[in-house]
Amino acid sequence: MLRIKKIILTYRFTLFLIIFFLLITRIFYILEGLNEPRRILESVSDAKEYHELALNLSEGKGFTRNGKFETYRTPLFPFFLSIFYKLNKSPLTNFVINVILSIILLIFSYKKMKKKSFYLFSIFFILSPNLNFHSLLPTADFFFGFFLYFLYIFLKENRFLFSILILSLLPYIKPVALLLPLFLFMYFLIIREFKRAFFILIFPLAISFVWVLIVYKNLGFLGFSSVIPVNFFSYYVPFSVSLKDKISFSEAREKMSDELLKELGENFNEGDIYYGMIKISLKELKRTFPEFLISHFIFSFNTLFSPISLKPLIVYFSGKDILRGVQQEFFGLFLKGKILKGIEKIFKERIIFLGLKGIFILLFSIFFHILLLILFFKKLLKNFRDSFLLIFILFPLIFSTGILGDARLRVLFEVLLIYFTFS
Repeated sequence: MLRIKKIILTYRFTLFLIIFFLLITRIFYILEGLNEPRRILESVSDAKEYHELALNLSEGKGFTRNGKFETYRTPLFPFFLSIFYKLNKSPLTNFVINVILSIILLIFSYKKMKKKSFYLFSIFFILSPNLNFHSLLPTADFFFGFFLYFLYIFLKENRFLFSILILSLLPYIKPVALLLPLFLFMYFLIIREFKRAFFILIFPLAISFVWVLIVYKNLGFLGFSSVIPVNFFSYYVPFSVSLKDKISFSEAREKMSDELLKELGENFNEGDIYYGMIKISLKELKRTFPEFLISHFIFSFNTLFSPISLKPLIVYFSGKDILRGVQQEFFGLFLKGKILKGIEKIFKERIIFLGLKGIFILLFSIFFHILLLILFFKKLLKNFRDSFLLIFILFPLIFSTGILGDARLRVLFEVLLIYFTFS
């Protein structure tokens, strides 16, 4: 009896040490934010937008930004954040929230996993530079990853009702989750669970349609989020146009913008703008589809393989304002075979501004991520037939990103990737 008590106390003490290790690691990253909280909001534009939405909700101004109903972001994360903003409106609040979510995740994993597996999982989870850095920012990414982790576990454990519930909530966190019901539908068809296939497709999409109606009522645009037409019009399609017409990315964007202005005419509302974006994107996509497919597929791998997001890292650790993006230009140079010129551009416009702490995190991130990917693919290849569920979840999240692919978007599934590697 005494020995059993000793074992229980040892395990609890170990869990306490792991949580303490998590707190120390996160404090290492938050120091700059404690000194200058503005850096948290300026690191990525999303952070500022989510902060403003949560602030307005906490002050009773509704789901608005710049005085207008918000259609670009979806509501669940801002609503969640706004609850805590009623107590403290500082952007540091989200750091505390993500620490709490991380502790919940560790405790849940501790109860679910074998002890050796849990220790490996917790070490990689706690040390991940990508998770640590992006958990500082008030964005929906880690919040999404938290729920995706539970979706995977509940599906593995055949807790289907909980899985359906989480799958229905995920699009309200990030619109990319609208792809998951379709891919999970295909997964359940493959394993011949036809009834579940039907429910996992229909129910989450029906729940999502409620937000479509709300957006339509407020904007006159029949869509779940304006981020979808904006991303196609502003990023994905201009890049394929630039490849097809052999012009720069900025020239391709300007060309499409001119087409949009002609399409809209003189009298138009915001909903008309998004319909116009869709029309022109589809027209150009039809003309440049091979270029779109190749570039989108190739550069989606950047989400999986890139070590850490450079621009947010520079803004946060140096305080330097960086307004100009170089990712699309770098990809364009890469496709034209000008790899050294692309590397030179990244060095001159990004790495040189990182500072000592930023360079340490970048180098550690490279080492950490290479090791994680080696272990992940080793596990994936060893258990390929048993990994179909994971593949059907990861595929749409990775290959929806295209030229917007970035390590930051890996936060959506990095917890799941680590869990799978060591479970």
